[in-house]
Amino acid sequence: MAPTQREIDKAYTRLAARYDRIAEPLHRDRIRISSLVREAHPGRLLIVGIGTGLDLPHLAFVPEIFGLDFNSAMLERARQRAFLNRAARLLRADAQCLPFDDEQFDAVMLVLILAIVPQPEIALVEAIRVVRCGGHLVVYDKFAPAWLRSAPGFQRLSRFVHRHGTRLDLSDELVRIDSNLELIREFRGAAWGYWKGFLLQKI
Repeated sequence: MAPTQREIDKAYTRLAARYDRIAEPLHRDRIRISSLVREAHPGRLLIVGIGTGLDLPHLAFVPEIFGLDFNSAMLERARQRAFLNRAARLLRADAQCLPFDDEQFDAVMLVLILAIVPQPEIALVEAIRVVRCGGHLVVYDKFAPAWLRSAPGFQRLSRFVHRHGTRLDLSDELVRIDSNLELIREFRGAAWGYWKGFLLQKI
């Protein structure tokens, strides 16, 4: 059974103070993620699951940024970074129920959020809803290959780890099955490609 939003919120309240140190090994991938965003040429960008705002220093070229997170402790740390980026506006909200009308953004970033929320399929659908036709999604997360997902005990391990912050068994088929999305580019990132990045266009 997947953890509830409340359980995940508690986990990230505990993690917030040391999250930047935990995420440090992904620094190079964040630079590659910003290159995907630059390729999308967004005037108005939404970052779903902004966390502590680690992506903000790499996005100074974006004229207008909205960032949201469900966890208040993470969001407070993001506000400290957003102070240096006057283009960024932050709010507390749920990735599975975005507080925006349809087609409001040129691009949406989903970085390390699909493996966290209880229902990643809904979070992806919401991101597609709020991006304009012809706009882009930038997705980056842990995506386990099929052989690993079917390994004995792996699903049980993933459920246990999810209660402490993130699931391990997400499949990249999630970003490939929606007929409204066209894959433009992808890269294999940290941990021999376990982390992957995608640039997708809404058609």
